[in-house]
Amino acid sequence: MNTLLFRLLAVATAVSLLSGCFIRVNTAPGGVVEIQSGNFPTCQSDTECEDIPVVDFLFDETFVAVADEGYDFVRWKQASLHFYGCSTNPAARLYTAPLEDSTLAVFLEREDVTFLTPVFRSTGPDVDYSSGFECNDITSEALGDNWVSYVNIFEADGSTYVGGYAVEGGAPNSGNISALTLNEGGTDQFLRQLNVFSNYDSEYNGQLQHERGQFVEVNVYQEYRLGAEAAGTYVFTFDAKLPGEGALTAASQAIAFAKVLDPENDYQPTEPPVTTDTGTLGTTWETRSIEITLTSEMAGMLLQFGFANTATNYDPTGIIYDNVSFKIVSEG
Repeated sequence: MNTLLFRLLAVATAVSLLSGCFIRVNTAPGGVVEIQSGNFPTCQSDTECEDIPVVDFLFDETFVAVADEGYDFVRWKQASLHFYGCSTNPAARLYTAPLEDSTLAVFLEREDVTFLTPVFRSTGPDVDYSSGFECNDITSEALGDNWVSYVNIFEADGSTYVGGYAVEGGAPNSGNISALTLNEGGTDQFLRQLNVFSNYDSEYNGQLQHERGQFVEVNVYQEYRLGAEAAGTYVFTFDAKLPGEGALTAASQAIAFAKVLDPENDYQPTEPPVTTDTGTLGTTWETRSIEITLTSEMAGMLLQFGFANTATNYDPTGIIYDNVSFKIVSEG
């Protein structure tokens, strides 16, 4: 009897929690979301669709992300606690049965709406990247998602090049170079962000750079080998601000950059890198963007876009980044 009463109470509680709850499906360019049961219409590409009410504990629907030709499904977007996100399975089953392990019921205990938004990526020759870092593993030793890092060393005059080294294992998630961070986001940045700062333990040729007064240039970036068909104009967009602790000071420098390196010419840039000075940021989030043009003659070369800082004497260098995007805006 006690078990039956407990179950009845659980059902009654679930019904009361679901009053006024709904699922909101938003799609991005590159695909649609189909509802497997056919009870609701397909949510078309780049559309905010009709809200789907969740009226009782019998709700059980499977939402399927279907990519258009020329696109792949990447994952379900994670943006805040009331997003169903990060899963790479294009079929998302959302149900409310109170006696089962219901993810949807947990979401709806916190909010009256659960968002479902697919992320699609072009499979064409153009470079197509976006990340809000919400799905990166904050417990990992590396940032993941193909972020890499390289460190250059300069003498105390700031211009005489000493040498450089790649960081093994990709860009780290640690106390040096870069780290995933929490609690720095605003309305549009959500839970996780990327903090980029100096390598304070940098050691080259048996010497500690910060201790000797040498300058350490840290680069954290995405890298793509270009094909001739990738030609076009691209925009690199991101949000950024200074962190609450360890923020960059006037003694150090920081930029966001996009550039193309030629492996046949000692990895020198084909043109001066396109940059924006992130050292001018304050503690309020700003959206910045830079534009770069890629040509068919750059086939086989390396595109890099990301963030860099230069510092010495253990000066603070932290800058927080989020909502990183690199997209083509015109072909040619």
